[in-house]
Amino acid sequence: MYQRMTKKEVTKIRTKELRKKIGVTQAQLAHYLGVSTATIKSWEGGVSKPTEKNRQKIEHLEQHEGKCVIRRGVLIILGT
Repeated sequence: MYQRMTKKEVTKIRTKELRKKIGVTQAQLAHYLGVSTATIKSWEGGVSKPTEKNRQKIEHLEQHEGKCVIRRGVLIILGT
C-alpha cells in the first residue's frame, strides 16, 4: 500500500492510524513528540512531514503501541 505513495502521504496515514490505535488526541501526541498540535495537523493533512528525529519517535511508538497509556492526559510508554 505504501509503495506508490509520497513520503508525505505515508506520514499522513501512519501518524493518524497510530494515533487512533493508541487512543490519543493530536494534542497528546504533539506533547509527547515535543511539537505543536498544528504540526500534527500538518502531518496528518499531508502538508508537511516530520523531521528525522520525530519520524524515529513515531517509529518507536509504533513498535511499542501495546505499551502506550495516558496518565493525567500525558502519553507515556511503559517499560521503555
